[in-house]
Amino acid sequence: MMPALISSDTTLLLMEADERMEQALSQFFQRHAANIEVEILREMPRMMSPSGISTVQTCLDWLKFKPETLSTAFSIAFRTQLNVGRRPEASPITMQLMDDTVLDRQIAVSHCINQLHDPLFEELSAVVQRMNSLHGAPLEKAAESTYSPQCIVRSLSNALDTLEWEGHTGSFFLRHCVRGLTDTLRQTYVALDGFLITHNVPLAAKTALPDAVDDVNVIDADGQIVLDFLKQDKPPHHISNDALVSYADSMGGTGTQTVEHLALRTLAASWQGTHSGLSTPDISQSVPQVVLRDHYQEAQSNTHISPFDLRVLHAVAQLFEALLGEFAVASGYLEKIAQLQIPVLRVALSSPTFFSDETHPARRLIDLLGTCSRNFPENSPRYDHALSAVEQACSKVLSDPDHHSDIFAASYDELASWVDNETQLTDARLSDYKAELAAAEQHELGTLLALETLGDLTERYPAPEAVLRQLETAWVPHMVKLYVEETGEGPAWREAGRTMLKLFQSMQPPVNVIDRAEKLRSLPEINRALREGLTREGAQPDQLREFFMAITARQECWIRPEMGENAPLTSEFVPLSRSREELEALAQQIEEDDPYLEQADQLREGDWIDFKPPFNGMDSARVAWVGLQGYLLFCDDHGDQRFSTDTPTLSTELRAGRAVIADLALTRKAMLRVREALEASA
Repeated sequence: MMPALISSDTTLLLMEADERMEQALSQFFQRHAANIEVEILREMPRMMSPSGISTVQTCLDWLKFKPETLSTAFSIAFRTQLNVGRRPEASPITMQLMDDTVLDRQIAVSHCINQLHDPLFEELSAVVQRMNSLHGAPLEKAAESTYSPQCIVRSLSNALDTLEWEGHTGSFFLRHCVRGLTDTLRQTYVALDGFLITHNVPLAAKTALPDAVDDVNVIDADGQIVLDFLKQDKPPHHISNDALVSYADSMGGTGTQTVEHLALRTLAASWQGTHSGLSTPDISQSVPQVVLRDHYQEAQSNTHISPFDLRVLHAVAQLFEALLGEFAVASGYLEKIAQLQIPVLRVALSSPTFFSDETHPARRLIDLLGTCSRNFPENSPRYDHALSAVEQACSKVLSDPDHHSDIFAASYDELASWVDNETQLTDARLSDYKAELAAAEQHELGTLLALETLGDLTERYPAPEAVLRQLETAWVPHMVKLYVEETGEGPAWREAGRTMLKLFQSMQPPVNVIDRAEKLRSLPEINRALREGLTREGAQPDQLREFFMAITARQECWIRPEMGENAPLTSEFVPLSRSREELEALAQQIEEDDPYLEQADQLREGDWIDFKPPFNGMDSARVAWVGLQGYLLFCDDHGDQRFSTDTPTLSTELRAGRAVIADLALTRKAMLRVREALEASA
């Protein structure tokens, strides 16, 4: 690792972080123009009107002929947004009328922010926490971090306005930059986090990051149908409060709760006492018993219970029938799930959104028990410890007489914390291997970015093929080494990029006498920087001689015009490692919508894959590490077995049906079965 180029002074660190983000945006469209073009061309069938064709043509022309202009405007708008966001006093808010064009732009901006929020949350969270620790306390507006997707998307929108793009064209263009922004921001966030780590900047206390535009619960579509089915009929009669109080007193209730479902809730309290030790009531059963099935028969004869509450009881009973029939869940965990039947019933009666809200605490706890069964199966050395932690969480719920949602939430938090700690122990065993993969990926990413920079300069400043080959074999490795040493596009990397830009400019004929004089003065500086970089890389004297001879031969074409051209120019750079046929095949692959590749790209740490037949000797594997370039590290529940692969390879397995992404949300799968059963009975 090279010595730190930036001191530990907070101001300098912040300035360097800003420079790195601005550098990434200043190269954005040069690096992602091709992919954005593909995204836009996919919209062509729906854009066949004259205005639509004009919009598409405008976007494609800018991407093809002026990508550097777009990127420059983007980085300038980001710098402006950066300065505005850090001013001590914000400008006053003024009300103004909004036309359709402005509204369409705001909708496009919100759409982009929503699509970027979840995929980048973890990476941005780490950066914000370290930035907070630089200040010794959370930033006053940490939720409005200047590096967040909100700031970046608004900067791009402002850049398009600065370039005087027509409003609807800019909104259309913005919507198709999401995939490129996701890749660029993820790489930049990870690089910024690594940069701050190298300067010993610790993680501060977690700060809430900006949510997407609307903070809503996660709706279970099948559960919503179940809930609508339960609410379809109104009760045929209304039970008076006096009758409820009398019934509650007869059942040992307090007589003070006068809600419609008090009768069934009070009856359920008596059932809880009957089944307080609900683990395996019938030893002959292969799975724990669904006691709510029997209680439903009892409740039907009770005239104090409303039809709605009866339907809730019936639906919860069907839900547990599906849950306890999950053969993929170990029997020990099924017994613990069975203990939650009465508490879940009482929660569902109090809060019917239990059926439609996937984030309901009771559902999250049950789903977490399914995750425990996957992470710590019966043959795992930590199975007994996991079962003990699950039992403790369930006991907390059972010990609460009212079974409020809060007790489910507290039990979930406690168990989730235990699972996270255990998972970290497994990941710690893989730390060295993950570090090797990350280092290899960082080297590959640095190579890719250096080659993209070389290709972009070649298109703008044609150069002889011999010079391009020397740059590929000599200068690109130098830039890659800088990228790895600085954990991203640091000061030395940026200076190397500027040197290469000056080199290409020096090989172009001057436009006037002043330009010619400037080029002549810059030649010694360029040659010195090139020689120092290549010498540091270990270039041999004969390599240096060949390299500078190729450059000098091109420069002499304008220094001594009488000599004429000594080498044909090229404005297309194709790395030797890939043939044109390979690149065309890759382009064809990108143009096709591949849902299986999208599934593989969306995998995150903690997800599980089931393989049939086994893949690399494993029937199922957990994602332990997700790389920036599509690499994945898988391991078993204890971290003893592991293998790495890339998303295209995994997508092939998914497409062939040999791999399936495991759904650990038990309640979502069970709710689907409840919906099917209710629809069949109706």
